[in-house]
Amino acid sequence: MENDHTVRIHLNNAAQKDLFIQNYRQKLITLLENKFLISDLDIETNIDLTEKDDLLYTDEQKYNYLVNKYPVLKDFKKSFNLDFS
Repeated sequence: MENDHTVRIHLNNAAQKDLFIQNYRQKLITLLENKFLISDLDIETNIDLTEKDDLLYTDEQKYNYLVNKYPVLKDFKKSFNLDFS
């Protein structure tokens, strides 16, 4: 929430923003207004460009990306003695 009547949502790309605005924005506004008894609620969307989209080519690059995102994967690989070739 930015102020009492504005909610800011960060999205990854323009396609997500368009989809959100066309299909979900009004439904979310209605839900939040009814749930929290707020009138004149507005939702602003921003495209978050901080994450860069590197293409992952090798199995090792994919694995390292997933381990950074889900650290438990490292233990999983070790527990089941998994390896990529």
